[in-house]
Amino acid sequence: MSPAEQSLFLPKYGKADLAPLLPVLADMLRLRDSLTLEHAVDLQVALGRLLSQLQAGLRAEIHSSRPMRCPSR
Repeated sequence: MSPAEQSLFLPKYGKADLAPLLPVLADMLRLRDSLTLEHAVDLQVALGRLLSQLQAGLRAEIHSSRPMRCPSR
């Protein structure tokens, strides 16, 4: 059984709140400074966490910036 194919939505431009991303970036720098085979997977996991948080933030920004539509009568 193979996993379902999924896409990662990251627009080229957009507003992103960096505050929630800073701890993940700091963790990535810490792992990189002590990069060993033991920490290589941890760094990949942190990258996945960073992309996931970035995607969620951009998705929320897109949904909140869409104009409200009035129902047609």
